[in-house]
Amino acid sequence: MGIELLRMGPVERCEISRRINRFVVEVIVDGEPRMALNTNTGRLADLIAAGRGAVCKPREGGRTDCALIAVDFHGRGLAIVDTRTQALAFEEAIGRGLIGWLRGGSIAKRGPRLGDSIIDYLLDLGGAAVWLELKSAVLLHEGDKAGYPDCPTPRGRRQLRELMRLAGSGGRGILAFAVALPNVKAFKPYERGDPEMARLISEARCAGVDVRAFGIEGVLEDRMLRVDLWSDDLPVVL
Repeated sequence: MGIELLRMGPVERCEISRRINRFVVEVIVDGEPRMALNTNTGRLADLIAAGRGAVCKPREGGRTDCALIAVDFHGRGLAIVDTRTQALAFEEAIGRGLIGWLRGGSIAKRGPRLGDSIIDYLLDLGGAAVWLELKSAVLLHEGDKAGYPDCPTPRGRRQLRELMRLAGSGGRGILAFAVALPNVKAFKPYERGDPEMARLISEARCAGVDVRAFGIEGVLEDRMLRVDLWSDDLPVVL
């Protein structure tokens, strides 16, 4: 059992029917079809599959009835696919000093511009400015590793190049992966998803960008979803 970061509810058990488009998934709740918002723009082919059990959270307003939060992960537990929940968990972990490599840090700004890109966070780490881009890693490959990306990501490449330019000019940038899967051993870039991005991640670390990963997972308790931090510093294999 990890450290509880968030508790969300009420949530509902559902079954995935089909993916309508990039942002909408049809799910079945109590035998009735509903439209669920999907914030994760990856292909998620091994997770968003017909018949797969999932967890959604009712929502009001907008064009969808609920939001897809987590998906059953090959009998191992719940994978947190909702990127907003991943970000909230990350922010909670920073605020409570639970991520060792960011201990003492705080969020100075969300969505700062860096060159030609928008980066997720500008952090204050002991008085030093640190730019951090957070990516979702919910692909299982090589049996026990989490991977990113699962499809081409031009935006991700642009952001990483900006972090590399920052490091080259003496600034500090971090590329962090939210490994939102239970019971994996490490993070490793998924070359088949985007060979250029996988290569850039390795080049970025050599150029001075800090490449990190942390692990979170979902635990269902009645109609509440608990999000736990199970590793604050997961090995990164490049």
